[in-house]
Amino acid sequence: NGYNSQRRRTNTSGFKGVHYFAGRNLRKPYRAMIMAGGKQKHIGFFETPEEAARAYDTAAIEYFGEFAHLNYPE
Repeated sequence: NGYNSQRRRTNTSGFKGVHYFAGRNLRKPYRAMIMAGGKQKHIGFFETPEEAARAYDTAAIEYFGEFAHLNYPE
């Protein structure tokens, strides 16, 4: 289950699955993505990294269930 791994040490956003993406959508520069089923799944664009992290957590629970590594494990 390598796709559901911990956050990398080189991560700059501070959250697993969240990237700063200052491309076309400058109002919502944080992009949430998840690897599931051998493919990258786009979750969405968000205004803050915290919103993107919560969206990632929701998708992680959907795809990985009890084995999900969450940004907010509460």
